[in-house]
Parts: sequence; C-alpha cells; structure tokens
Amino acid sequence: MPIVAHGNYRLLIEGRIIHNYPVGGFNAEGIMHLADDIAAAAPPTGHWVLFEHPKSDAGLTPDGVEAIRMMYEILMERGCLAIGMEVGMVFGAVLQRDVFNGLGIPSMVGEDEVAIEAFLTRILDDH
Repeated sequence: MPIVAHGNYRLLIEGRIIHNYPVGGFNAEGIMHLADDIAAAAPPTGHWVLFEHPKSDAGLTPDGVEAIRMMYEILMERGCLAIGMEVGMVFGAVLQRDVFNGLGIPSMVGEDEVAIEAFLTRILDDH
C-alpha cells in the first residue's frame, strides 16, 4: 500500500519571492510533493528565494526533517538563492540545527517577518 502524502500549503508568488504557507503535519511524501510544486512555480531563469511561513500551523513527522533538507537541496539546484522561515523560536532552533546547518544556502529563521523579507530582498539584489 503506497504511503499517502500529508500536509497542506498555499503558494504565493511575488516577483522572485515564492511564499509558502504550510498547514498541518508533513511527512516525507508531502514534502516532496511540495518541492515539486515550488520547483514548478519557480521562475525559469532561476535566481529566486523561498519564504516559508509555517508559524505555528505546521509540523514535521520524523521522516519529514530529512525530507525538508532534501527538498531544499533540490530547490538550490533549481535556482533558489536563499531561504527564509517565519517560525517560532523553539521550532526554529530545531530547524536551524537539524536542517539549515551545513546546508550551504543563505538562510534566516525567526519570528520577524519584516527582517526575513529584508534579508531575502538583499540576496536578490545581489543577483
């Protein structure tokens, strides 16, 4: 029996910023489905950034942590220049440690949406 993808999301594209608004628990299959949709929405010329907005509305299953890291590696190959994530301090610290450390892409994790958007805009301005 195939494993069912879990996790819902809404994508919003503003220029070269792709916003993701995830809701619910995500397993590895759900994250890989999300990766496909983000890659399909990305500008074909590359040089774009991803701004994730899970806040406290989304979570990850144990297999989801590794899958989200794999998703970011795939998106980097498809032209993603940086990742920002608007999330609470506790979950943000876990993601910083388990996902972003050593990933090799500029990232900012925190609760300040304005600061994260400014960070992503600076990255885009440099390209």
